[in-house]
Amino acid sequence: MGNQDVSLSEQLRAKAAQFLLRTPAYLDQPVLVKARGTSVWDADGKEYLDFNAGQMCATLGHSHPRLVDAIKRGAETFIHSGSTQLNEISIRLAEQLASLLPEPLKMSLFLSTGSEANEVALSIAKKFTGGF
Repeated sequence: MGNQDVSLSEQLRAKAAQFLLRTPAYLDQPVLVKARGTSVWDADGKEYLDFNAGQMCATLGHSHPRLVDAIKRGAETFIHSGSTQLNEISIRLAEQLASLLPEPLKMSLFLSTGSEANEVALSIAKKFTGGF
């Protein structure tokens, strides 16, 4: 049987089994190649309603034009800044957040993950309360 007799989804599942560290159960699901709004499509063109939107697209949907435009503008201007560097975007965002929050919540610390945020929140709580 040549590759022309095997669907693209089956070809990609075979590559996943060969190259990805996953449980066999992952190999039974659709291989997704495109997403727009509330829909995702598999490698063979079948459309699915996405009930597993994940953390990035749950509120706006996949590939929302305004979000895509903002990402493009950001990538063209300044794609990455280390946490030890000052950058205009972070300063302006912190200022905007401070204008929306009540006293004394006027300072921000931007982190990459929820784990980092939780760790820092615990450190702040320890410092404020005298530790535990």
